[in-house]
Amino acid sequence: MAVDPGWMRVGSRRVLASFRGPTSCAYLFFIVVAGVTHVLWCPVVWRRCAAFSNGRFIFALVMNSFQGVLFRHLSRFQKACRFVRFVGTTVEEAEKKLNPRHFLLLLCPITAFSLGYWQIQRRRWKIDLMARMEKILPSPPIPLAEDVKASTDLPEFQPIMVEGRFDHSREVIIGPRVIITDDIPAGAYGSAWGSSPSAEHHTKESNLSDFGAPSPNGYCIVTPFELKDRPSVFILVNRGWVPTAFRDPVTRPDGQIQGIIKITGFIRYNEKPPPFTPAPKTMSNAGKDQQPHQQYFAREVIRISKALNTLPIFIDANYGSTVKGGPIGSQTKVLLRNNHTEYIITWFSLGALSLGMWMYWLFF
Repeated sequence: MAVDPGWMRVGSRRVLASFRGPTSCAYLFFIVVAGVTHVLWCPVVWRRCAAFSNGRFIFALVMNSFQGVLFRHLSRFQKACRFVRFVGTTVEEAEKKLNPRHFLLLLCPITAFSLGYWQIQRRRWKIDLMARMEKILPSPPIPLAEDVKASTDLPEFQPIMVEGRFDHSREVIIGPRVIITDDIPAGAYGSAWGSSPSAEHHTKESNLSDFGAPSPNGYCIVTPFELKDRPSVFILVNRGWVPTAFRDPVTRPDGQIQGIIKITGFIRYNEKPPPFTPAPKTMSNAGKDQQPHQQYFAREVIRISKALNTLPIFIDANYGSTVKGGPIGSQTKVLLRNNHTEYIITWFSLGALSLGMWMYWLFF
């Protein structure tokens, strides 16, 4: 159905006749924007938002000027937007229809869409991280370069090889923790208690943690390691896991290896403790030459390195570094879950649902 272009001329004259003074250009611009918005979106949004601005009377004049001139020719929008119900209403009625609660409820879809977009970024980061892990983990170990001053100078989980000696008098423990047996060969014995959680691991005596509850827990032994090619320079090496009954070095003298040795393992980064994690505590030992054990509850590389005066370089020793009577190595667990797609669908679905409910409540 053709539309008579005469309505444009009539509408323009009515609009221009409604205003006087130097602000006519600004009013005219507002009219054009309002008309375009009505066609592309919905006039209700502009009118209700105008009720909360200083220029709300301008918009009321615009709508009254257009009433019966422009919007009557756009019948396909009238039913969808229910504009007829709002034409001619007073500012007080518009204020009643739109109040701060509407804007407060609008935070729900905004938050949901923001979290959905954040999950998209997280998914890209996780895919890139998994690709780097697949490339790094199978690679051969590299020697520790002299210019490496911290773990963060290398990619995490980078296979590394160092040569030097342990300073057992300053070892600390991290835990309680359970043993990780994923990379330990079945039936292999590299320590006095075996390579897998046997009946000896699960005795009440060896599994009583400091929290007083029987559990299959133990501790990771972290020992300062002096580099052979850099005398008086120490790094941190997680030698492996021991049951609770063997956390005192006196109980495992055969595992306190002496002399120059080679250690192969993986670079690890600092681990942020969970909220409400207890502060490190001091535990007494039976050995005369052994300093009191310092117990940490997370892999706090920076904190431990400052306490022991070492470089903030942390290595998880692999199972090949395990000696008889010593801690069980290979306590590195690489577990990357990529479930961000489910989160993306969830958040965007909630955002669309909450936005639809908000629009229905506001406009209908």
